[in-house]
Amino acid sequence: MIKLPFLILLFFMLSGDVFCQMDTVKTISGNNIADQFNTKGIANYKAGNYKDALKSFDAAIHSNSKLAVAYNNRGYIKYLSRDFYGAIGDLRKATSIDKKYTLAYINSSNAKYAILDYDGVIDDLTNVIALDPTSLAAYNIRGIAKKNLKDYNGALADFTKCIEIDPKNATYPLNRGSIQMMLGYKHSACMDWGKAKQLGSTEVDDLINQYCK
Repeated sequence: MIKLPFLILLFFMLSGDVFCQMDTVKTISGNNIADQFNTKGIANYKAGNYKDALKSFDAAIHSNSKLAVAYNNRGYIKYLSRDFYGAIGDLRKATSIDKKYTLAYINSSNAKYAILDYDGVIDDLTNVIALDPTSLAAYNIRGIAKKNLKDYNGALADFTKCIEIDPKNATYPLNRGSIQMMLGYKHSACMDWGKAKQLGSTEVDDLINQYCK
């Protein structure tokens, strides 16, 4: 099997999809004290004061233990602080409270990617896709996680879906071409890379020169 030098790992932002973030818009439950602490935590985060943000989200959860948004936001702060396991625990709690909480699944997938739990990444992003079947970022990163687990056919399917949703983004044919080459489909790989080049990719030039001449 041919080994290629890279896949494009646009992990935090793709085509308008924002990965891993604070939730500043989710409707709060109506508990004024919890709401105030959650709002204070967001303000502290925006000011770069993660320590006080964490305390504020702690207080919000103490006031309302069913406040999914506070668990998401505290998990996000823990992620930024590289407490990945703590983040995963909070984000798991957020999704257990609200099983349709797309952002919490997204944030959880980031924390799991950081600890190389690719099966966990796939599980979280599969939930995202079930809730939002047009999430380009979810398909792309799930494809990369599958590639890391050597599920090349699964990765191929996810990158193909990305191309169907956004056929004008060069990232997706570049990535799919890399998987095609890994599977030994040289002609298809070169076709994908040629398409990526037409769409403006400069990263693909070396691949075309090395494998498609």
